[in-house]
Amino acid sequence: MATSSVIRRSLFCASASRGWFSSGVKVSSPNVFNITKRFESTEVETRPTVRKFDPVMRQNLQDFGQYVAECMPKYNSRIRVKTYTDELTPIDSIVEIHKAANWYEREVWDMFGVYFSNHPDLRRILTDYGFEGHPLRKDFPLTGFYELRYDMEHQRVVQEPVELAQEYRKF
Repeated sequence: MATSSVIRRSLFCASASRGWFSSGVKVSSPNVFNITKRFESTEVETRPTVRKFDPVMRQNLQDFGQYVAECMPKYNSRIRVKTYTDELTPIDSIVEIHKAANWYEREVWDMFGVYFSNHPDLRRILTDYGFEGHPLRKDFPLTGFYELRYDMEHQRVVQEPVELAQEYRKF
């Protein structure tokens, strides 16, 4: 009974201070959120929130960690595959065998242009979708293929192919 009157009074005071009951009466309202009344049905919980230290359980966890550390090098291995190909010959994808090779093959396709046949999702991963060429190839120009400049005559940005004077090079 007493708690409901406290809540009703705090709601009235809060609404009066907001101007809902603006009858010219000035009410000094207590802050509604600072009321620390506890309802009669609630009790203070006295159980600890942290478990007591159990040395047997701690030792079991330590032993399991050492067991895992000993087993990991036995079953962990790396595979390195070297192969040769030209620009037009595709290499078979190993994504069906090793799922983790998916992003590696996508990266090799994007950067070097090596095509993998039977790859489920061979699309660019590091460059834009409209990007032409493969940046880590030796024949990729350092300046790119296109040059963007603002043309005063057309009042817009113009995209033109890059023209480099390379008469000094001997092929």
